[in-house]
Amino acid sequence: MPKVNRRRNHNRDLLKRRWSKRSKSQESAKSSSDEEENFDNKPNDNVDFINFLNKSIVNDIGDLFEFCKEKINTRFISVLLYMSLRHFGHSWRDIDAFLRTIGGMTATSAHKWSTVLVNKDFDEFTAEERGGKRFDTFWDCYPDLELEARQFVTEECSKTEASFTAESLARFIDARFYQLNNMKKVDLELVRSVGSCKLDLRRFGAKYTANVGRPYYLGHERSDVIKHREQFVKYFLQNEDCFYTITDDSSPQWKFPKGRAIVLLCDQKKQYVLVPGGAGFIGSHCVIELITAGYTPIVVDNEHNSSAKCLKRVEQITGCQIINYKIDCLDIENLRNIFKKYLIYAIINCAALKSVGESVQKPILYYKNNIGCLLNLLTVIVF
Repeated sequence: MPKVNRRRNHNRDLLKRRWSKRSKSQESAKSSSDEEENFDNKPNDNVDFINFLNKSIVNDIGDLFEFCKEKINTRFISVLLYMSLRHFGHSWRDIDAFLRTIGGMTATSAHKWSTVLVNKDFDEFTAEERGGKRFDTFWDCYPDLELEARQFVTEECSKTEASFTAESLARFIDARFYQLNNMKKVDLELVRSVGSCKLDLRRFGAKYTANVGRPYYLGHERSDVIKHREQFVKYFLQNEDCFYTITDDSSPQWKFPKGRAIVLLCDQKKQYVLVPGGAGFIGSHCVIELITAGYTPIVVDNEHNSSAKCLKRVEQITGCQIINYKIDCLDIENLRNIFKKYLIYAIINCAALKSVGESVQKPILYYKNNIGCLLNLLTVIVF
């Protein structure tokens, strides 16, 4: 075998060195990625795991930032966060949005003070220029109001509906402040900011948790709903042998009804369908079709652009008497009375100003009727 020349031998040595370095770097990268993977997998089994990518973590950061603002100058914290995030390569736009979200300086102001810190005098950066006089805190001046606020938070957090927010607490404190001082509110500014109230909620022991319970509506706790629910459960327990049930043991089995099975959720006699605007052209045709299909329509119409004579004609055609109420769907109390009197199975809403030209000639009245009626119906259904 002929001897390899010096140049080719040199090239082989270079290639060996290059591949050895690359393989080492790949092995180190692989080992580090394995370590990161192992590290990332550990929190799943750890009760102290925190998902820092969760959007709700920004609320905790904002609360901590609000607390720090009470202790030191906002400038120091904002510049610290700004310079740190820029150091790790985050964009100016993302940093600006983040600082605004947590209540800090804008990125423009933070960059200006970063320039002072890096390129100018440190004393100029740390100068407070706000004086050194200290004042009593809000709760030092109003300890009784703090007790009322704590009680308010306890009561609101104990409610089933999840509508309580830090702003609700801020508005409660604001209203009580003016009542205690016998003063009249002249502007929209709150005496205690929403950010401060977030810290108060933490001090009072309140904590935000995701709502994982069943869907809830305010109507669930209405007196008439509670009454019907109790009747429903009582009837079921008294006639348990007439329903399909399941045995309560380790291996559940179906228990078949001893007599004729009863269907609780279906009214075999009448199914009422509410037809707002049922005295009009389209509404009256809907009424005829509903009667033909075996339903019992209930017409609600203010007869603004319709007539009760139309319903008389429907009665002649179908041979059925029509339940008709001459009321306006904007009258929410009369709507409630209808829902209390009848068990409404469905709604076909035909109530509206029919002329498109009215949307230009009378826009306020047009949208008040066409949208307001629908909102009132939804309000009565839910609440």
